[in-house]
Amino acid sequence: MTFGEKVKQLRVTQNMTQDALADAAGITKASLSNYERNKRCPQYPAAEAIANALGVPVSELYEKSTDKNSSEDIPTVRRVENVHARRLKKLTAAFDRLSDEGQLELIKRAEELAYVPIYRIPPLPEALQRYIYSQYHQTYEVSDDMESQEIYESDEGQDIDADIRHIILKREKGECQSKWHFIYYQFSGRPDDSAVKEIVSQYESYDNKQDRYSFVLDNEECYDQFINCHEDIRSQDDLAPGSNLVSGKAEITFFLISRDTWEIKDMDTSNRYSSGLDI
Repeated sequence: MTFGEKVKQLRVTQNMTQDALADAAGITKASLSNYERNKRCPQYPAAEAIANALGVPVSELYEKSTDKNSSEDIPTVRRVENVHARRLKKLTAAFDRLSDEGQLELIKRAEELAYVPIYRIPPLPEALQRYIYSQYHQTYEVSDDMESQEIYESDEGQDIDADIRHIILKREKGECQSKWHFIYYQFSGRPDDSAVKEIVSQYESYDNKQDRYSFVLDNEECYDQFINCHEDIRSQDDLAPGSNLVSGKAEITFFLISRDTWEIKDMDTSNRYSSGLDI
């Protein structure tokens, strides 16, 4: 069952109209309609708002059905095909060109690579937890760790693959609860600026003073692009009549890391626009 099908099923079960659910979630009816028809894939803030309005954990909306006849949870836009499937296809093609001896050697080397630290999937949540504790003396626990893939366009109109890992760290202090969202983008190239602005805008407008949002990039060019696009969004908002740069803006930080070691090479925060902080 897709994300959209799950939302619609829960909405109908609770006798809610699209207008009622959209109002409760703080989104437009058009956006909700696109989500339910799988024409658009919501960013986490919108998905969380929908889940809260339906009274279910956000993870429930992403759970796949065990029905063999159900379709995969793949949006029809900006996702041409599963990135892992494409890589597996390339690997299979190379494997088939090898002799029996070569195939056994390839399997052996692949197994060896799985034990090499720089090639294994790093424990990113642990690195983030250590960083937060060392900088802010606050302890966060991993609440969720989700992976997805998207396809974006480059300036030249070419497809850019993006592996996305959304890690949610939760901190509870008394009756207060706060979350820190880390959205890690691994791009195969440089996406178009309009795509980056759309990504950042989803979180820029999310008015939740308890939560923090961070984009994690391992490519310096993309890192600078995200920051520049964010500055453009903030500048346009600041120039709008009656705008208030501080009010209603989520705290967003940007991290540049080393893909191999997860070393934090640079950091930029949206707070410097409003408070003059230089982190």
